[in-house]
Amino acid sequence: MQQRHSLHPALQWVLLVAAWGGSFLLGSLLMLVLWPILTGTSIISMRSNMLDPAYADAVRWLNVLSTIVIFIVPALVYAKVVRSQQPLKQLRINGNLNVRQVALTALIMGAALMLSGWLAEVNKAIPVGEALTKVFQSLEDTYTSQILLMANMQSLQDFLIALVVIAIAPAVVEELFFRGALQTATQQWLKHPLSAILITSFMFSVIHFSWYGFLPRMALGMVLGYIFYYSQNIWLPIIGHFINNALALTQLYLLSSKGQLSKAALQAEINTTMPLWMGLIGLFLVIVLLLQFRKESLLQYAHRTDDDDV
Repeated sequence: MQQRHSLHPALQWVLLVAAWGGSFLLGSLLMLVLWPILTGTSIISMRSNMLDPAYADAVRWLNVLSTIVIFIVPALVYAKVVRSQQPLKQLRINGNLNVRQVALTALIMGAALMLSGWLAEVNKAIPVGEALTKVFQSLEDTYTSQILLMANMQSLQDFLIALVVIAIAPAVVEELFFRGALQTATQQWLKHPLSAILITSFMFSVIHFSWYGFLPRMALGMVLGYIFYYSQNIWLPIIGHFINNALALTQLYLLSSKGQLSKAALQAEINTTMPLWMGLIGLFLVIVLLLQFRKESLLQYAHRTDDDDV
């Protein structure tokens, strides 16, 4: 059995969150240092220049680098402290999965899109007051502008680059941190899987700073959390997260290739209504598919040892 650190699970959780905070500052500092080097412009005008198409490549790669620092570093620090000899095992990085699990993950993510669409409608209907509405709308406008900049794809090569920057990189680094490290640490502390999934999903949604996408992202986090909990394999939520990102990016690419990618078009896509019945069908399918996924994972991991449990 793999020897683990004697540090109390609550302190392990505090260590992880503290490392996350430190890495966030480090990632932000790194962007400030590298921006003038990559663009030749001052950090004083950095905020406005980050929305300028002329600096799109710099924005894309700085985002990748900063997210790696912000999410991968604390996850590895936590894993190394808790399981010094095999830190990757603590994050559930292993190759023990099968094609049926991957296929079910893809189906679950497809069903989750239906549920997320309806939850976005619910999110928009929640009254928050005029002052907060202005704040949330300002954040949403900034987010939309950044997406338009990074998703401005005129060729297949642009699409493939965006696929790495917007779909693959976030899926890998965010899942390693949120599911591999944070959900694991929270469950080891609280000894309650649902609480760990809820807390992790809440923090996963909050970190995106988008009120109008809060409920859909929290639902996505819960779906990915259950995929991780049932499978004990970080690659499956990474695949699910990638599928979610890639589907959205493909929609943007189709609009961009037709010259129809604009703030208005993106907002229209976001504001597409999803009826209640479709959301309920999506919820039903997610539950049924997750139960099947759990059954498949139990068969796959019938030989799992205590040391491999969360």
